Amino acid sequence: MTSGSHLGLTTYAAIPVRHVTASVESSGKLDAHAVLASLRAKMGRSDLAEAGKTLPIPGKEGLFSTDPGNTKGDFVGYLGVHVVTADFAYGCVSNKTGKSVPAYGTVTTWYRPIQGEFKCGIDMKLNDAAREANSLLCGEKASQGE
Repeated sequence: MTSGSHLGLTTYAAIPVRHVTASVESSGKLDAHAVLASLRAKMGRSDLAEAGKTLPIPGKEGLFSTDPGNTKGDFVGYLGVHVVTADFAYGCVSNKTGKSVPAYGTVTTWYRPIQGEFKCGIDMKLNDAAREANSLLCGEKASQGE
């Protein structure tokens, strides 16, 4: 959106650029709920998404609104989450021969949906979701700091 004067409330259509689905991948058979419960306890976060959960686009048509005020320039509205990816090792699981072996894996999950807007350009204060949107949508303005 380019604004020349105060436009008031502006509505954006959310365009998905990545879907994050919480998952647990491991070398042995593990209970995904137990793995995520362990990560929740380790991080002190009760709001990590359960395995299989994907953040839906808000509203029926993926619309959200914001007011850029009197600021001129190119703006991007974004919606994202804080993504958590962690490698883990789990004591022992039975392998195909019945022998107990360590299980290794990766858990990917997310927490607390975030949304906002920013003016295109270099801004080190942007969160991860906004930085990704900046690099994808602002083109050369992001790299030139305009």
